[in-house]
Amino acid sequence: MIDAIVTAIGNESVVAIPTENAELDKLVGKKVNYVDNSNRAWKGQVTKVEEPGVEIVFDKFPTSIGQGQILQIED
Repeated sequence: MIDAIVTAIGNESVVAIPTENAELDKLVGKKVNYVDNSNRAWKGQVTKVEEPGVEIVFDKFPTSIGQGQILQIED
């Protein structure tokens, strides 16, 4: 798993930057997990490179997500 920090929030997506060196284009298509403060798991997927990170679209948009939250990208 690669941790990533949410840096921007859109209408139906977020942009996150990996906390370790990763080839961003190789993350496209990877599954994403986000667990909120209530231990509810939200599933998503990396859809494209959005410099300086990647765009993530969730199956259902997390109501509690914000800048600085940590996501996990499967590697």
